[in-house]
Amino acid sequence: MTPNNALFLTRVTYVADKRQVIVEFSNKNEKKTIRRHFFPRAYFDIKGVPKKHFEELISLSDLKRLKLDFSDTVLTVFGATFNDLKKINNIFSHFFKKHHNLVEPERQFLIDSNWSYFDSFIFESNEPEKIESFSFPDVNLHYFSDSLEKTVSDLSSSNKSLSKELIEGITSSKILKVPLILSECDKNHSKIFIENILFASSVPILYLNEQTKINQKHFWGKAELDFSKVISIVCAKPFNNIGFESINCSCCIPASINSKNIISSSEVIVKFEREGFFFNSVSQKWAEEFHQKNDFKQSREQRKKEYFYNFFPVGPFSRNQEASILFADAKKLEKEKVAKIVATSSLKWTCIENESALSTIINSAKNNIDSISVLLENENKSAVASSGLFFQQVLSSKPAFLYLKQLKKELSFLLSEIPKTIVSSPEFRGSDIAFAVECISASVIEDVGKITSAHVSETNFSNILVDSEDIHLFLKGFSELYNIKIS
Repeated sequence: MTPNNALFLTRVTYVADKRQVIVEFSNKNEKKTIRRHFFPRAYFDIKGVPKKHFEELISLSDLKRLKLDFSDTVLTVFGATFNDLKKINNIFSHFFKKHHNLVEPERQFLIDSNWSYFDSFIFESNEPEKIESFSFPDVNLHYFSDSLEKTVSDLSSSNKSLSKELIEGITSSKILKVPLILSECDKNHSKIFIENILFASSVPILYLNEQTKINQKHFWGKAELDFSKVISIVCAKPFNNIGFESINCSCCIPASINSKNIISSSEVIVKFEREGFFFNSVSQKWAEEFHQKNDFKQSREQRKKEYFYNFFPVGPFSRNQEASILFADAKKLEKEKVAKIVATSSLKWTCIENESALSTIINSAKNNIDSISVLLENENKSAVASSGLFFQQVLSSKPAFLYLKQLKKELSFLLSEIPKTIVSSPEFRGSDIAFAVECISASVIEDVGKITSAHVSETNFSNILVDSEDIHLFLKGFSELYNIKIS
């Protein structure tokens, strides 16, 4: 329950000449503002960029008061103003042909503060303290004549589509940390969500237009289940700690392939026990990389065509040949007795000490979904008790209920989109995190055969096809295995 004196975060304004952000909090009766010193920053991919060349270009420009922090592959730039970062971005685009997407300073501030639009706050000693609440943000906004609650309530009876659109805007603003009116309508919501995670993880956001589609197939008599939300949850703690900054951390280097923080996207050396052997990797990204780097491309192209595969097989390998492949693939091939693990090639691990930004956001979204589900269930029970058969009509006119329902829907959608976006976006091609997510997806799919006698047929990354009559048995077994509600 939100305290009566709680205020909602309604506006963030970046004032470049004062090096500040102004944050506005309000409810229907009160308004407060705070000012914070703020220097925006950006992360740039410097792989293949000579440091001296870049520093020469900087010295020839009119940029001043920059702080540059070089690492092996990432340059962090703190600018006196956001325009400084835009100029740096132009240098990268013009001279190095690397196009980065900059996060606007208002969103940077919110990410750093772990705040968002329409979050609830109380003020102790004139300082804002965030409180966990899912209350509808009943505030007065300058672009509406009435309070937000009354505006939504009136629209729900006169223009339901506009009411729905406004509710969607409010929830998107809260989840994505973008303003209600000036939200990035031309951007995919999952892209903005991933951008926030990348920025929180200190990872450059490269701008690329192409996107790989995950092919979908449809089969009669089958129930198609999308387990992408489960894959997200399994990527996070306590199952794993996958993250842009947590993979191969310097503090938790494993002793061997058997260490508990090893991930199955590690590579090991295997010896093959069949002649002319091909296999389909659990990772499409890794298989594509293997195809580009290794000989016998024509053989793989021919086999892909003959067997109607969605991506290139790995091979061909001769008997007793040794090769480095994913640990996830190696375990599967060893179980099938067609290859044997003989050595370690390249270990990949996750941090034990610090939770990644990706894991933190996934767990936060999951916990919020669980809390909102309880609130929605209570709202339903209360409406049934008070209005009987007309309870749905009552609920459909309550802004607070509509807000909760949409908030849960969008959080669930974004949670489902995380693994799909990482696997399908070109920004992550050849990256450790893409390989790791695909390997985790494969392990989730493999667990299917261990939980029920239900017949499971073809799979497609996060999608599983189950005989329709076995669907309830399957869902029950899977929920018990992962202790996760499937919805």
